[in-house]
Amino acid sequence: MIFSCSNLSKSFSAVPLLNGGSFRIDDKDKTAIVGINGAGKSTLLKLLVGEQTPDSGEIVLSRGKTLGYLAQHQDLASDRTIYQEIRTAKEPLFEMERQSWKLEK
Repeated sequence: MIFSCSNLSKSFSAVPLLNGGSFRIDDKDKTAIVGINGAGKSTLLKLLVGEQTPDSGEIVLSRGKTLGYLAQHQDLASDRTIYQEIRTAKEPLFEMERQSWKLEK
């Protein structure tokens, strides 16, 4: 199991967005979150990664597992694209790969 949610509820201004939802995702599951605009997809992801707290219910993440997601709207501190930000963050890995290729030759 990667994580499970039990009786998850979240409301905004007394309007329920999630109401008692329960599910789990196991290691080899392939899962999609699908719904119309405003259905609560982003809110669910924010709950799962801990950016928001549910009004009730429990989210259990298995030991040693981490969750992350790429938000629909990013607060970038520069004029770089998300791709450029990721390339910058992962540059040490790209450099290790370049060094590996040099050693291989």
